[in-house]
This record gives sequence, structure tokens and C-alpha cells, in this order.
Amino acid sequence: MTSPSSLPLPPPNETPRTADVGLSFPLKLLAILAVIGLLLSTVLLPFYTWLHTQMSLATATVVEWLVSGFGESTRIGVNVTYGSFAVQIVGECLGLYEIFIFVACVLAYPASWAQRGQGLLLGTLLILAFNLV
Repeated sequence: MTSPSSLPLPPPNETPRTADVGLSFPLKLLAILAVIGLLLSTVLLPFYTWLHTQMSLATATVVEWLVSGFGESTRIGVNVTYGSFAVQIVGECLGLYEIFIFVACVLAYPASWAQRGQGLLLGTLLILAFNLV
């Protein structure tokens, strides 16, 4: 059995990426969430409105395509009908809020920018896919 004092330590100039992040991660996360929220509610509000509209229409199109495999379905704007069943795609169905929180978590986590980029791409795609189920 190896004693804790005999375990190898990282070199002094190298900080471990997945080591104890302490309070720095939660503080960074809150700061990034605050910045994202502030930007989306002020400067980026027109972009957020456009993105919300486009994602609603795209989600309705995908849902209509998936439902059409079971029979005839129609889509009018963000409303999808299948027989007598109708559903309206609303903002909470899009996963935008989850994506913003995920982005803040990834940006706050101590990792290389390449790893963050990979995580953002894969995670965002997974969130969008799971929101269709």
C-alpha cells in the first residue's frame, strides 16, 4: 500500500486541470451566468429574439417530420398537429436556457480552450437532440 506522502506531485509550474477547484469554479460560474444574462437581456436581446424564433420554427419542423412517420401531420408556424392531437412549440421546449447554463459551466471549468470547444460543441448538440425526445 502506498502512503499519501509517497505519491508523485505535479511539477510546481504545472497546475492539474481536474484537481480540486475549490471556490473558483462556483464564483466563475456565477460571474459568467451573470454576464450571459445581462448581455442577453440588453445588448443581445434582438439576437436572442431572432434565435428563439428560428429555433422554434426549426424544432416544429423536426417534430412535424418525426410525427409524419406515423401518419399525416401538419405544421402551421410553431403548431404541429397529428390527427386531433395538437402541440405548440414554446420557448421552454427549445433548450436555450439549458444551453446557456451549460456554456457557463464549460467556460468556468478549468480546461484547455480546445477541450472547452469540444465540450461546447458536443454538449450543445446533445442538449438539442434530447429536447426533441
